[in-house]
Amino acid sequence: MRIILVHTPFDWKRPITILSHLIRKVARTFYNHASFLVEIKGVLYVLESDINGVVKVKYVDWVKEQIISVYEVPEELQFKSGNRAKAMIGHFAYSFFDLLWFMPIYIATNKWYGRTIEEASNKPTCYEYIARVMEFKKWYRMTPNELKTEMESRGYIQTHY
Repeated sequence: MRIILVHTPFDWKRPITILSHLIRKVARTFYNHASFLVEIKGVLYVLESDINGVVKVKYVDWVKEQIISVYEVPEELQFKSGNRAKAMIGHFAYSFFDLLWFMPIYIATNKWYGRTIEEASNKPTCYEYIARVMEFKKWYRMTPNELKTEMESRGYIQTHY
């Protein structure tokens, strides 16, 4: 099990990249998305929270022209975290409200005005999904930079860039 941090380059031909660009600008980060990379029965899949909620997509269908950083999840966490990540597939929606309202306010003010853990539990953003599965504190308000810092402080090893 691995965690992928994604930088999606801006491309006029793919309108969704406008949102990726805005996320990076507002969050003042290089990365605009995060997901899990898992192997199931010999096939690589990406588990992510996107506009369709928490989904599973074959890696070959998911990969595009992106810049990614790959972090290895520590061996002792892989089984439990992997099961938790898979269990969320199809059971959760996505919160554009958090992404486009609460997160920019939090990043600008460093004060959280958003939803509580109970309120946020059924609509995680991509970073919240990763942080929740990995049981990081304050997962419900995880920013791209906070996720990267938390992973590195816990000893997650960056294996690919």
